[in-house]
Amino acid sequence: MYAVVSVWNIEKGREEEQQRGLEQEVVPMVQRAPGFVTGYWTSDQAAGKAYAMILLDTEEAARQFMAMVEGDPSGRSKVGILPEMLAVAKVIAHADSAARPAIQA
Repeated sequence: MYAVVSVWNIEKGREEEQQRGLEQEVVPMVQRAPGFVTGYWTSDQAAGKAYAMILLDTEEAARQFMAMVEGDPSGRSKVGILPEMLAVAKVIAHADSAARPAIQA
């Protein structure tokens, strides 16, 4: 599995239109991407930054996805969201609550 990891500079004061674009355009588009597994978007409004991690099933799918994102298909620049960094990285471990061992009393 591979991740497309990204850092974004977000223009302050446009949170509502940015969130609307994320929910109505970006998330559905990402869900339709070939090889899509899951995605997470986070925001630090005070710092003017957003961070995303999109997991895809193969390196090829991740590289194709990153190329698509670099093309600004959702028009993010129109709502003050500009890329700072995008990278493809291999997922080398993960943890979730379902994988926790049971605690015995």
